[in-house]
Amino acid sequence: MAKTFAKWRDETPKHFRFSAKVPRSVTHFGKLQKNFEDLEEFFKRVGELGEKFYGALAQLPPSLAFDANVFETFLKEVRLHYKGKLFIEPRHKSWEGADFKHYGVLPVRSDPLFVDVKPLEPAYFRLHGSPKLYYSGYEENFLQDLALQLKQYKEAVVVFNNTASGAAIQNALRLMELTGETQ
Repeated sequence: MAKTFAKWRDETPKHFRFSAKVPRSVTHFGKLQKNFEDLEEFFKRVGELGEKFYGALAQLPPSLAFDANVFETFLKEVRLHYKGKLFIEPRHKSWEGADFKHYGVLPVRSDPLFVDVKPLEPAYFRLHGSPKLYYSGYEENFLQDLALQLKQYKEAVVVFNNTASGAAIQNALRLMELTGETQ
């Protein structure tokens, strides 16, 4: 697997950056409390991406309520292996009161909106498709509004996860047009 990451590093354009999800064994099955040995292996693998590794994403299950002690223990484990950007995509409403800045992590703004959080800098938007999760493409007015939102950030990442119907590529290309980004 490490060879795969090294290959991706070497075969992608110089400006290309990767983000990768923390294993479900830690986020979903371990509920941020178990399977920490998988974190070490994960960060070892993504380390092969070198400077092209932009940040780690911890997508949390909808059933995982915010617990400061659990979260702090998880963060200590992460920081044993990784000092870079850590994005958190919470899906339980109790995370709306979390002070992400205090913890040194960056909240993900998602669509559909599971938890109403305002992205910090750098901003991370993860768009899963709406109304049909993973399938629906985004309408022009949504993309125009998103392009306007992105102007308030010096640095932002947008991930389209509405790939099941192929809408992600069209949406990403259109957003790039609207923001003036180039490939």
